[in-house]
Amino acid sequence: RAFLGATLMRAVPSENVSKKGGASGGDAYWVALPDDTGWAFWRRLACVASMPRINALRNRFGLLPWTVVVTQSPDESYVTLRKSLGSFTVAGLIGIVVVGLGGAFLAWHITTPLKELQSGVRRFARGERERLVEVASTDEIGELAEEFNRMAVRVTASENELRAFAQAVENATDAIIMTDPKGVIYYANPAFETVTGYAAADVRGETPGFLRAAETPPELYREMWRTVTQGRAWRGELWNERRNGEVYPIDLTISPIRDEQGAVVSLLGVHRDITLARNYQESLEKEVEARTREIAETQGLTVMGRLASMIAHDLRNALSTVKMNLQILFRRHGDTGDIAREHCQIGLDQVRYMEDIVSDMLSYARPEKLRADWHDVTSIIDEALVADAHKLEAKGAKVRRDDDAGLPEAYCDRIKVIEVVRNLIDNSLQALPEGGELGVAVTGDRQSDGSFVRITIRDSGEGIPEDVLGSIFEPFFTTRSKGTGLGLAIVKRIIDQHGGTIDIQSEEAKGTSITFTLPIVPEKT
Repeated sequence: RAFLGATLMRAVPSENVSKKGGASGGDAYWVALPDDTGWAFWRRLACVASMPRINALRNRFGLLPWTVVVTQSPDESYVTLRKSLGSFTVAGLIGIVVVGLGGAFLAWHITTPLKELQSGVRRFARGERERLVEVASTDEIGELAEEFNRMAVRVTASENELRAFAQAVENATDAIIMTDPKGVIYYANPAFETVTGYAAADVRGETPGFLRAAETPPELYREMWRTVTQGRAWRGELWNERRNGEVYPIDLTISPIRDEQGAVVSLLGVHRDITLARNYQESLEKEVEARTREIAETQGLTVMGRLASMIAHDLRNALSTVKMNLQILFRRHGDTGDIAREHCQIGLDQVRYMEDIVSDMLSYARPEKLRADWHDVTSIIDEALVADAHKLEAKGAKVRRDDDAGLPEAYCDRIKVIEVVRNLIDNSLQALPEGGELGVAVTGDRQSDGSFVRITIRDSGEGIPEDVLGSIFEPFFTTRSKGTGLGLAIVKRIIDQHGGTIDIQSEEAKGTSITFTLPIVPEKT
């Protein structure tokens, strides 16, 4: 079989090939075949002839013609196909494995960054802003991850700004509301309830007009809404009414909030309770008005002081002459006790009274600078009491001292302080009944703003009516028929010059107590 196959596969000699390119149908030909031993010189010869040629020869010798019967088993028929299918199956399996592995790798390469991106998106949605998406690829997925990270940074920054704004609004002390463009409230901060008394849930869906009090002019309200509806900010002062019915002034600011296209999407209203500011402004205006009056009065008093100084100076010279002549007349009459001597005494008493008035006017009109030094306050009180001893004796007053021991010296003008004490003693003696008691006390007083020596002079006299206590230190104010009313005014000014304080307490029919302080300087300067 192998021999036959090898023979038939040999090429047809050229002389047996027809001009048309096929083998000649009637000619036989010989074909040389190599031997199986591999020796090239040993060849087999095979004659190849067509069936018609062979049958013609057999017919010449009376032999039956040959018939070709080809048989083949199914195994032999499909062996090539089976081999091909096997090859195709192996190649297919190998292809499937290769494609599967490649697809798996490609899917892993694609899905891994996608899963990381998905995980990052979920973390971002949960509020975890600190971790970004880590994608190492540089393809479209990597670019998508980078863009997501940039977006996350922008969103986080925007959230932080919004959170800060929300906290500022929530913690603001001013009432803040937000409305839609038509003025319907959809948000109110906690301070709104504090200021108005209305909770946020109570006003949601309402318009701010329900807060308006009758004191707000309607035209002002119309002008406000006309400005707001035109998309412009507005600020002004209105009157609102709290939930408890209390009317209060507010400073209101309304600002439009716009979207990216510039359309108004919301209105922000900030209203501040200015009740305290109004009260302070009114009190300040009253204070300014009072100070203006005081300045005018001071200017008038300055002119009057100059005039009084001129008059007092001239009167003092004239009074000195009158006093001198009366004293000469008084001495000439001696102790005769006649009527002339009595009249001289009356004249001298009146001259002394006028001299006191002139001295007060000059002292108030021309205040002198302090000549301060270190002095023992108890010694100053002793000097004042000795100087007024005859007055105390004439009144029959009992003096009661109550001084602290070991008091420090005060830096003061000794003459001025003696003048203050004598003036206060004189006022007490005028209110003191016969045989009354005069109390003098010197104590120490240490406070947070400094240390002081406190001097108190009290009497058991008739007291001062409560309705005039506030005017007792004003110049030219007096409750007596005689006197200029400058004594206590001079006292207060001297204490003010020393940097001390003065206070008066009085109760009718029980007496009066006047206390003044002198500051203590820690070191001598």
